[in-house]
This record gives sequence, C-alpha cells and structure tokens, in this order.
Amino acid sequence: MVRFETARGDGFFGAADDFLAMVDGDRPTLRSKSGRLQEIEQLTKWICDHTSPVPSDAYQDSRSRRPYTWFKPTAREHIRKATLLCALLNREGLNIRRLEMPVPARPLWEDDVQIVIRRPRSPKRQAMHFFTSRIKDRVARQKKRRERIGRIKARAAKSGI
Repeated sequence: MVRFETARGDGFFGAADDFLAMVDGDRPTLRSKSGRLQEIEQLTKWICDHTSPVPSDAYQDSRSRRPYTWFKPTAREHIRKATLLCALLNREGLNIRRLEMPVPARPLWEDDVQIVIRRPRSPKRQAMHFFTSRIKDRVARQKKRRERIGRIKARAAKSGI
C-alpha cells in the first residue's frame, strides 16, 4: 500500500487543496509557474475524478481516532499521478512524503483503488501496548488463580477438611 502525507500526517489531498486555495487568494508568497499550476490542477482533478469518495462511516472507527486512506498496490496509475502531484507540490515548498506498508488483514473499508485502515502504531506505542498487554495478562492469570484457590477452599470447607 502507498500513502502520501505531510509531516503532520495529513493526506496529500489536503495539501493540494491548501495550495490551490493559496493560489486563488493570489498571495505574494506564490512561487509557482503557470505551467506547474495547471499541471497541479489537472493531476488533482484526475485523481478526484478517478477515485470514488470514501463513505463517511468508514472513518468512524471506535478503536481509532484517525483512520488513514492508502492506495492499493494495484492502483498503479493513481500512484503514478499522485507521485507526480506530490513532486510538484514539494517544489512549491510543501513537504509531502511517500509511505509504503503491506496490506493489512482487516481493513475498515476498501474498493478497487483505495483502502481505509486504522492508524498504525508508532514503535513507542507498540512497545507500550506490548508492555500493558503483558501486565493485563498477568493480572488475569492471578485473578484466575485466586478464583481457583477460592473454589478449592470452598470444596474443602464443604467436605469438612
């Protein structure tokens, strides 16, 4: 899977929209050549026209505050055009990076081109999750042991031992 995102973790569509809004506002910081601007608009339009909208309920996952949308590896033309668009936006001063990861087992939603998944854990969060899950497992084992000892004592008390 492939995802293009800003340093804040936002997708590249938002960065493209922000850039085009800046151009429409005709700010003096604009460094774009008219040819690049037309190419950015054409690529953005093509990707929007050839990518179906994700249903809003796909982003309402109770276990993830911010699900992410990725391109499937089979969406080669989408990935190629998104790569070109991000290269143009990077030339304009936006910092957009390309991320790749294997396709997960259980997506929240998918179609032929894209897939919505839970946000992957950072290494620090993975370590914390591993640590807390081990503690929870230990607490559960101790609880079962206390219950088992309680049942044994209750049987012993019943039998008069």
